[in-house]
Amino acid sequence: MKSGTESPLASPIAATLLAKNQIGEAAPIFLIALAGVFPIVSSVAAHVRSVPPMFLAAARNFGLGEAAIIRRVLFPAVLPQMLSSLRLALGVCWIVVVAAVDPVGFGLIKSLARPGTNLTGLANVSPELTAKHLELLKETAPAVTRVAVVWNAANPIEVRLWRGRQAAARTLGLELIPIEVRAPGDIARELSSMMEHKPHALHLFAEPVLRGRRTEIVAFAAKHRLPVVSDASEITDAGGLMSYGVYLPALFHRAARFVVRILRGGNASELPVEQPSRFELVINLRTARALGLAIPPSILVFADRVIA
Repeated sequence: MKSGTESPLASPIAATLLAKNQIGEAAPIFLIALAGVFPIVSSVAAHVRSVPPMFLAAARNFGLGEAAIIRRVLFPAVLPQMLSSLRLALGVCWIVVVAAVDPVGFGLIKSLARPGTNLTGLANVSPELTAKHLELLKETAPAVTRVAVVWNAANPIEVRLWRGRQAAARTLGLELIPIEVRAPGDIARELSSMMEHKPHALHLFAEPVLRGRRTEIVAFAAKHRLPVVSDASEITDAGGLMSYGVYLPALFHRAARFVVRILRGGNASELPVEQPSRFELVINLRTARALGLAIPPSILVFADRVIA
């Protein structure tokens, strides 16, 4: 929204963030259609009605059918207005992101301080978290030298994170064993073949494919006595050793404030994208005992949650 006089419905994506978890999918979809699609349809219909009747009469005199008239007369006549309406609709569809990984690197915004696009919200710091995961693992299990990394090679975010993992591993003297999966059906096969490399531990970022199969991954790791470190507390709850990541509930609360500012007339392109400020360390002592590992007091004292 560019002024305080515009309707709140001019920010359908922002409204979606507020409505989705409360009243399901139907209302957000309706809001997006109302604010984005309906103005385009309405504008095009108005311009179709304004096409001079003589154009239609001439087309019929030349023997054009209804389909040909739409394609060769009406469509060229309203195309400029259609494109203008589309541009206007896109201009009012703000997007508030939560935990976006490297939005500048992926070209979603121009800079964190001044996005310069219709997207704003909160970025994630996943590359930095990768190094922290490996540091925690090495401090807890100093004998670990080979770490299997399960990652979704079809996810461009994971490709970027893989480079960060390699840099962190070199600093810590760790050898990384890449285990690439592209679909849920790949996981069992790749985990089995992974054991040929005799890894000492398992590391993963819980992107959607891997998060959905966390129980299978953690069960496999437990069977082969491999500690699992990740960024998602759900994986630690399922039996992983520990997780360290952004505390997502805090991000959603902060994202809601972005929504309010936009609905009050703020311009998303001028609202700085913020970095997360709250992180969560979860440690599963049951898993540690099963693996014969002792969590150092220097790590345990900073745990936000301990599974005993």
